[in-house]
Amino acid sequence: MNSLFILIVLSASIFLFLGGYALGKWKSTAKIRRLIKVQLSSYLLGQKIKNIEKRKGVAQTYYDSETAFKEMDEYYWDASALIPAPFINYAPAPTKEKNLQINSNQFRSNEDIIYPKPIDIFRIFLVGGSTAFGSGAPDQNRTIGGYLKTFFDNQLSTKKTKYEIQTVAAAAWSSSHERIAIENLVSEMEPNLVITFSGNNEAHWGWNFKNTMWFRSYADNHFWEIINASYNAAGFESFKNPITDKTTVLSPDSLSQILKKNVDLGCHALSQTKAQHYYMFQPSMPLTEKYLTKREKEIFSKWHPKQIEYFRKYHRLAVIELKKLESLHENFRFFDLSHVFDEIHPNEDIFIDSAHFGDKGYHIISKKIMELIRPEI
Repeated sequence: MNSLFILIVLSASIFLFLGGYALGKWKSTAKIRRLIKVQLSSYLLGQKIKNIEKRKGVAQTYYDSETAFKEMDEYYWDASALIPAPFINYAPAPTKEKNLQINSNQFRSNEDIIYPKPIDIFRIFLVGGSTAFGSGAPDQNRTIGGYLKTFFDNQLSTKKTKYEIQTVAAAAWSSSHERIAIENLVSEMEPNLVITFSGNNEAHWGWNFKNTMWFRSYADNHFWEIINASYNAAGFESFKNPITDKTTVLSPDSLSQILKKNVDLGCHALSQTKAQHYYMFQPSMPLTEKYLTKREKEIFSKWHPKQIEYFRKYHRLAVIELKKLESLHENFRFFDLSHVFDEIHPNEDIFIDSAHFGDKGYHIISKKIMELIRPEI
């Protein structure tokens, strides 16, 4: 009897100990789990637009609006996982999913980079932020890179030359991320042509008190918070943040100079490879002269007049500075695509938000890029 009693007490003690340990672990990691869940709940377009009427409106930015409305929960807004990457801090995690393929190099592409480059391959890199990545595109083929691949295959590919397109992009990248990606990755991968499709994020971050030469973007900050939460869970103090936001927005002139510096450095890196570098300034609501639809006007009405002027002034200065680089680098060309939608029919929805598009927008952009670079190739 005594042995049975001791066994029961011992078993209960072990149960309570293990239960307490599990509960303590669960509580101590609660913040880490919450941070991870936030990221996992925002990488699909449908997760961001749950209101039925808004979904109907966004669906109009696609050629097949009925299908887009039904399948929006399968459209990737961001990579299904962003992971730390050397020097650029973060990039998409390799994956093969229905509408999203990220290769082992962390590029949005169906193909891995082959070394040495086959003699019949003309290798193109598309570099940029979320729009270059293809946020909101229905699938891999209807991103800018996907449409360009189709155009090249149909119009230029021969038995002697095949065209390979690698999309080197991640949401919220600034020109500093793009420059490092070009210097440390793209320039080492035997490029023939590099297309940077960007410009908007510089003003986005500048308006939000960030110095785009030294700051943390959303994904960077996410990892920073997870590190600190992990230290706290292990019983250690979190790190003090040495990077503080500015007290005023970065001036448009400062932004344009940062952009010029980063593009200039990227050109120097690419000059060693003899690759051509084309910078395409992306369209956005504050820059377009497109007749905005009722839904698009509603989106743009939420912008503060000072914010609109800030973006426009930065754009004017950036165009001047980037045009200067054409005389400094034989391998560099600048094109302003901010007005690519100006002639679109007044009733045509293009913008999902102020800087992203459905497949109609991506198709129009890709067609224009092809028109610009084809004579050069």
